[in-house]
Amino acid sequence: MAFSGGTFSRTFDCTTDRDNGVKILASKFDTELDGMATGLSTCILKDGTQTCTAAIPFAQGITLPDNKTIILGTNSDVTIQYDETTNDSLEIAANVEGAALGIVLKADQGDDAGDEWKLNIADGGTLTLGNDIASAGSYVTHLTITPNSTVSNSTTAVAGNLTVGGDLTLGSGAVITEAELEMLDGITAGTVSASKAMVVDANKDITGGRNLTISGELDAATLDISGDVDIDGTLETDALSIASTAVTATAAELNILDGVTSTAAELNILDGVTATTAELNYSDTGAAVGTVVASKVVTADANKDVASFRNITLTGELDAGSLDVSGDADIDGTLEADAMTLNGTAITATATLDTGISNNNVPKFTSGVADDDFLRVAGTAIEGRSAAEVLSDIGASAVAGSSSIVTTGALNAGSITSGFGAINNGSSAITTTGVGSFGSLDISGNIDVDGTTDLDTTNVVGAFTVTGDVTLNDGSPNLRLNDSDVSRFVDILYGTRVATFRNTMASGEDIDTVEPSMVFSFKDDGETRTAMTIDHDAGLTVAGVLTAGAGSVGMGPAFFAHPASAQSVSQATFTKIALGTEVYDTDSKFASDKFTPTIAGYYQINASVTFANATFTQAGAILQIRRNGSNYAGFNSVVGGFESRHGINGSALVYLDSDDYVEMWIYNTSSAVTIAHDTGETHFSGGMVRRA
Repeated sequence: MAFSGGTFSRTFDCTTDRDNGVKILASKFDTELDGMATGLSTCILKDGTQTCTAAIPFAQGITLPDNKTIILGTNSDVTIQYDETTNDSLEIAANVEGAALGIVLKADQGDDAGDEWKLNIADGGTLTLGNDIASAGSYVTHLTITPNSTVSNSTTAVAGNLTVGGDLTLGSGAVITEAELEMLDGITAGTVSASKAMVVDANKDITGGRNLTISGELDAATLDISGDVDIDGTLETDALSIASTAVTATAAELNILDGVTSTAAELNILDGVTATTAELNYSDTGAAVGTVVASKVVTADANKDVASFRNITLTGELDAGSLDVSGDADIDGTLEADAMTLNGTAITATATLDTGISNNNVPKFTSGVADDDFLRVAGTAIEGRSAAEVLSDIGASAVAGSSSIVTTGALNAGSITSGFGAINNGSSAITTTGVGSFGSLDISGNIDVDGTTDLDTTNVVGAFTVTGDVTLNDGSPNLRLNDSDVSRFVDILYGTRVATFRNTMASGEDIDTVEPSMVFSFKDDGETRTAMTIDHDAGLTVAGVLTAGAGSVGMGPAFFAHPASAQSVSQATFTKIALGTEVYDTDSKFASDKFTPTIAGYYQINASVTFANATFTQAGAILQIRRNGSNYAGFNSVVGGFESRHGINGSALVYLDSDDYVEMWIYNTSSAVTIAHDTGETHFSGGMVRRA
C-alpha cells in the first residue's frame, strides 16, 4: 500500500492473486505494510502527540466547539476561542500572566509606512491604538483610553486633532455645538477678536474691544479714556484735571460762570491761550491809545497813529509814505533816491565835487589820467601815474619777498626769499661765487661741475653716464665705481683695506663672444686675496669655508630625543612614545613629543624602539612614523621570546611643509610591555636633507 499526497493506494489485491495463482510473497506484504507505516507517520493524531511540519489547507474550514481554544506561540502566548459560557463573545487573550495583548492590523501586506495599526491592551486595562505612518514597524500612539472604576473618571486621550461632526456632550449633559466651539478657536489671550470669547492675559488685561454695554455699575480702580465721554447723568469726581493740569477752583468758584451769556464761539477764543499772568498784564495800558507806554502793548489810535517811540530796530525793510528825520541819518548801505537836496538846494546833473566820483558817475582827479594808468593818492589829491614807471620814479624801494621786481641791471644786494616768486631770465646765465641752496633742482639739460658734487640723495631717471671713476664718500667706508680698460669693478674702501667685486671682461670685449667671470676679493696692507669666484663654466668657487644660513641645504632644523623614563605600552593599542629628553634641537622645533620644522623641505626621520622586558611571549610589533597624526611610514617585526633586549627600528624620507609635524608611535600584540628609555635604545631623530 503506497501513500502519496494524503492518498493510500494498494500495491496488490489478494483475491486477484489467488485467482491468478500468484503466490503469497513476504516482499509484497513488506511493501504494502511500509506504505501503511508511511501514511500513519504523517497523520495528525487526536492526542496531540504529532507536530505539524507544514501548513495544512482546510477545504471545508475549521469548526471549534464552544469554549475550545486555539493556542498560538511556542510559549502558548495567545489564545483564541468562542467564550459562550462567560462572555458569549469571540475572545482573544494574552495567555501569559501580566502580559499585554497586542493585535496588529495590516493593509497591503504592511510593506509601507502607514499600512499598519496596532491595538494594545496593557495589564490593567489601558487601551492604545497606534500607527506606523512615521516609520514602518514603529507605532506612534494616536488614541489612549484609560478605564476607571468610576466611569466619570475614565479618560480618552487623542494625540492629534479631534473632529466632531455633531454636538459635543460633556459631563452630565452639557452640550456644546460646533458654533459655540468656534468661539474658542484661534483665541489670543488678552486680545479681543470679533465673534470670539474674550480671555484675559496673564496680567488679567485685555485690549482691542469696541463697545461695551453694561446695565449695572462699572467699578474700576482707574479709568483712562482717549476719546470723548458722554455722561447723561451726574459726573461725581473728587478731583478734576484738564490736559494734565489740575483744576483748583471750587464748585462755588466755577458756579460764577453760571448765567454767563457768552456763546461757545466766544468762549473758544480762550481755547489754546498759554499766556501767563505777566503776559496778560502787557495789555493793561491804563486805557492809553496812540501813545507808547513802557512795557505795554502798543495800540494805534483812531487815526492809526502812535507817538512817543524811542528806538525801533528792523531786520527787514521800512516801507513808509514819507520819512522825516529831525536828527542825523546813518546809512551803512546804499542810499537810493529819485531826487536829492543838499541843505535845501536840489542836486542837479552838474557835478559839484572837485575830486572823487560826481553825481553823474564821472571821475574827477587832480591831474589827467590816461587809459591803463595807475592812481596815486596824496592827501586829498588823486593823480594818474604811467604804467611804465619803476619804483625809483615814484620814490619807492623794493620790499624783501616782493613777487614782482623788474630790473635791467644787476641784482647785487639783499636776498631773494621764498615769497619772491619765479625768476625767468630767458637764455641769460645766473652766476654766483657763493653757495646755491635749493629745496629741489630740476635740470632738463646738462650739468657741468668742475669741482666736487656733494649730494645727500640722488634720483636719476634714465641713463647716468660717467667717464672715469665715481667715488661715494660720507665719512665712513667709501664706495668707488672703477672704470678701467682691464675690467669694471666696485671697491668698498676703508683706509688701506679694500673689498672688490670685479667683472673680468675687459673693456671693449663683446659679452656675446666672451664668457665673463665675477671675482670677489679683499686687499689688506697691500696683499690681495680672492674669496669667491663665479665662473660661467666652473660655477661657484670658494677659497675658504662656505657657511649657509638657517634653512639652507645642510643647515635646516635637526633634532635627537629619547624618553626621559620607562614607558608602559598596553596590548593591541597604538601608543605615542613620550620623548622627554632632547639631546639636541638646533632650531627649537621639537616640543611635546613631536618635530615641527616650519621650513618646507625633505627630512630624514629615524625611529627606534627597544623593549625593556626581554622574555615576554613572542608577538608582533608595529613602529610608525606619523605625519600630522596619520601613518606615513610603518615597520613590522616579531618581538619577544628572547633572553636579551630586542626592538624595532626604521627610517623614512618625509616631506614636511611649513606646519607639518612628525611623531613616533608603537603597537604590540602581546601583553603590556615596557619601553626602554636610554639614548642608545629608544630614540627619535631627524634633519633636513633638501629644501622644498
